[in-house]
Amino acid sequence: GEPALETSDGTSALSISGFLYIVRVHLFPPRYLFILGCGLRMIQTCTKLQYHFNPSIGVCALTNLGSIAGRAKWIDKIIFGWTISGPVWRLFGAETPQG
Repeated sequence: GEPALETSDGTSALSISGFLYIVRVHLFPPRYLFILGCGLRMIQTCTKLQYHFNPSIGVCALTNLGSIAGRAKWIDKIIFGWTISGPVWRLFGAETPQG
């Protein structure tokens, strides 16, 4: 018969790869990682953190290349959210508090 616990890619949910598949697809889908990147950018934009941590687009691109080379598929979703949300936050009036 068929295994009782099987993921959509055919691996057993009880194996390490099956567990990682479930975590990747169900706990951290790409849209959640994108939203995480947007939220991190909002925190950076609306606090004094931006004076200490404000990576350039080149740093983001290099990080993306590193994630591709290392096959870490989750990093690029966070970087994408971070990169494109900066101008959107500024468009909606996000700014660093004075004082």
